[in-house]
Amino acid sequence: MPIRGGWYIEDYVMLIESYGVLTTSEYMQSVEQGAEEFRVAAGDHPIHVIVDQTRMTVQPNLQDLMNGNATDIRQGWTIIVMEDNPLHKFQTSVTTQKFQFETRFAENITEAKQIIEATVPEVKGQFPSIDAVRWVFEYDESAFIPQ
Repeated sequence: MPIRGGWYIEDYVMLIESYGVLTTSEYMQSVEQGAEEFRVAAGDHPIHVIVDQTRMTVQPNLQDLMNGNATDIRQGWTIIVMEDNPLHKFQTSVTTQKFQFETRFAENITEAKQIIEATVPEVKGQFPSIDAVRWVFEYDESAFIPQ
């Protein structure tokens, strides 16, 4: 499964990256992995997620995703980093609305961090370099080639 997730800012912001073809079952498994991290995170504040889809070539099937269930987690903002593809944005928007996630789109990681910093003052200036992310789940690590 070409997906990984980790803490960008411990207990506040999670980064999820996907690469190539991502199946529905792989996506749902990563959601469960991320939700487990949310459950054990310190504090009672919302946890925000940056989802980097810039290297994903095929998204999971929309109909299959709509049959899934949202996990009861402290979800804050979900910032989706993706190419400017209207079809992918529509699919992602429908899915995140179904799960009632507050979602924004960004063109790159820098813009995603700026969105979170503008809406979550307690994390302003705390984003480390991407090398400092503490990865908590990773599948098919050979897929993650440095950009």
